[in-house]
Amino acid sequence: MLHYPNNDIPEGREDMKVAVDFDGVLNSYTTPWEAPHKIPDPPVPGAIEWLNSLPADWEVYVFTTRAQSVDGIMAVRRWLKRYGYWKAPWTIVTQQKLAAHVYIDDRGYRFTGDNFPTAATIKALERWGHQSAPSALQEKEGVITP
Repeated sequence: MLHYPNNDIPEGREDMKVAVDFDGVLNSYTTPWEAPHKIPDPPVPGAIEWLNSLPADWEVYVFTTRAQSVDGIMAVRRWLKRYGYWKAPWTIVTQQKLAAHVYIDDRGYRFTGDNFPTAATIKALERWGHQSAPSALQEKEGVITP
């Protein structure tokens, strides 16, 4: 992680930070959970290509509950390397929410300042690829985008 005195970022450097969820965003996560260090599934199509397309000086954090142990962290790094992410050895793998410009997660809800979700909306949210038909409540609250 790069830090600059007085937050003086060198000219031409964007210092962008991207936080990406592992299971369901990078890892297809189609096999039921076994243990933090067991990752049998392949990437979501396009995930590794997308990671590799990000500018080299951007920091990428991978957040995951697998990072609760050193074995889990190392398994995620090995998985990233095996599938071709060139920055895998230097990638921060964490279960903490680190400061970032964007968080990419399959279980997220976009907060826009006044749209706190109801309990019913939270219960109705599902991971991508596991959705049933949208309910009238989801459409009314703007959870479903056309």
